[in-house]
Amino acid sequence: MSNYVANTTDFFQSTKNSDYKAIGQPKISLDFYVYPNFADAVQVSGLWRVIVFANSSALHPAGWTLEFWEKGADGSVAWDSGALAPNVSGGPSGNPGYVDSPVYGYVLTTGEMSHTFSAGNTLEVEITVNTGSTVDLRIWYDSPFYPSRLVLPTTGHATVSGVSTLDVNGTARTVFYPLWGPDQRKVVMRALVTDPFGGYDIFAVRVQVTDPTGRVVVSNSTMQRKVGSSFTFENLYEYVLPYSSDALKGNYSVLVSVVDNNGEVQFKTFGYYDPFVEYGSAQFAIGTQFTVIVKLTSFSSQPLGGALVAFYASSLPVASGTAGPDGTLNITLFTGEYVAKVWWQGVLVSERNLTLMNSTELSIFAEVFDPTFVFKSDLGDPVQGVMALVTFPNGSTGNLPYFSDVDGAVKLLQQPEGSFSILAFYEGVQVANVTVAANLSPPPSNASFPLPGPFFVSTRIFRLVVDVTDSAGSPLPNVTVIVRASGLGGGRVLDAGISGPDGVVKFSLPVGDYQLRVEYNGVYWLSYVSNVTTVPVDLNSNQSVGISLADVPPPIWATIGFWLIVIPVLLLVTLLVLVLVRRRRAPTRGT
Repeated sequence: MSNYVANTTDFFQSTKNSDYKAIGQPKISLDFYVYPNFADAVQVSGLWRVIVFANSSALHPAGWTLEFWEKGADGSVAWDSGALAPNVSGGPSGNPGYVDSPVYGYVLTTGEMSHTFSAGNTLEVEITVNTGSTVDLRIWYDSPFYPSRLVLPTTGHATVSGVSTLDVNGTARTVFYPLWGPDQRKVVMRALVTDPFGGYDIFAVRVQVTDPTGRVVVSNSTMQRKVGSSFTFENLYEYVLPYSSDALKGNYSVLVSVVDNNGEVQFKTFGYYDPFVEYGSAQFAIGTQFTVIVKLTSFSSQPLGGALVAFYASSLPVASGTAGPDGTLNITLFTGEYVAKVWWQGVLVSERNLTLMNSTELSIFAEVFDPTFVFKSDLGDPVQGVMALVTFPNGSTGNLPYFSDVDGAVKLLQQPEGSFSILAFYEGVQVANVTVAANLSPPPSNASFPLPGPFFVSTRIFRLVVDVTDSAGSPLPNVTVIVRASGLGGGRVLDAGISGPDGVVKFSLPVGDYQLRVEYNGVYWLSYVSNVTTVPVDLNSNQSVGISLADVPPPIWATIGFWLIVIPVLLLVTLLVLVLVRRRRAPTRGT
């Protein structure tokens, strides 16, 4: 058994190399290791072939065996195909697979097999030929005369993974300017080429550049490898194109081609590379100046006067300005690709990728709108009179508070989308401290799109229901209920109401401690009746309070009307009694 390297980086030697089995030895085994190890994952799928050149001293049958392994750099076995009996073609006429004194080529073909080799590992193949001990045997390798080799069915090949253009400072950019100095007027073109077999398999990387008229200004020039080696998966190639101050203005096209060793063999054999050539492309511009009119409008169809606009090329700012009162700004730019950004009140409200070729009018609908915030009680009813202090998305606060209208709404004008911090008070009590995300998401495509909102703000404003009854438990109408804030301003009055026919009064109040003063004044049986009852309430949820007024109505015998009826009756009864008594005492006449 002998071990050899199947060096894929080298061509066959001019010498005739062979290994020999003498008479008396039954078989010979040769192991070949693919070198260099795979730079990236490689899938081999299909019919695997080994081509072997061999001869003996006489015609003799031979047994052929193949076995494949995937091995790590440390020799560890990651995969083993097991011993395989290949299909053998080649050899003496009429005796395929036999050996004879002339040197014959034998093609050993496996059945369908598929395996993916990991990056950093290698392929080992062992070829065993058994002719018995009666004849000798010689196997040839590493020779252009008898080129024993592997033929592996794999789609792995060199690929252009990316093409970019940079300035001389190494900054990626797609727009280059004629006004630069001669040391700066250079377009650096770089191509990232990957090959799972390693950099040695990359035969050539070439670049072609055409100007805006389609004329070829760089014709398949060789790019030089700047990063990478014979053993790396990724390799960076570079070509530098100087240009003059009067170079043709406009867009230039870059076409990069890569050919691996397989493609070069294809070219030498047939005179063309296809299909063993890969391409990558890019564009750059040598700029021409022109005017861009930028019109900025909010989604409320209002001009954004004072908005800041900036254009970036390759992440570098190239032009900026502030829109006038009508939201319009004129900017001078060069041909190229840009990112346009708009800030309103210090907040980024638009970011767009643009390709600008000539003078144009650019309309930008910025993410600015008129958000409406609706304040609702705990029951979901709109609340009028909420005082709101707002912190805007740019971190600033308004000079004056806002007050909700009859619909519970506070409407803000020309605001960027984002987070609004709202501190809300009702009747001097804090009822909310929240952050509301008021966003245009997904953003409308035009101003006529229905805008989002309103945005609801839940508050700690609760419903207090006061149910007033008389001493018998019946509803008591026309009772005045006064709400005072405990401990605030000496018990100042917050609200008041009069009970209806059902004896009920309803209040919307902020969270807090209150004193309910229930005042009853009325006439009952011609007597004036009054009652003042005070009840404390700790309001932290929607609740009902039942208040029963004692001595309303008072006992009937304690009323004027009662006595106005009773006294005449008593007088009449007394008079009748007196009359009856006098009659009984008077003498009888005639006696």
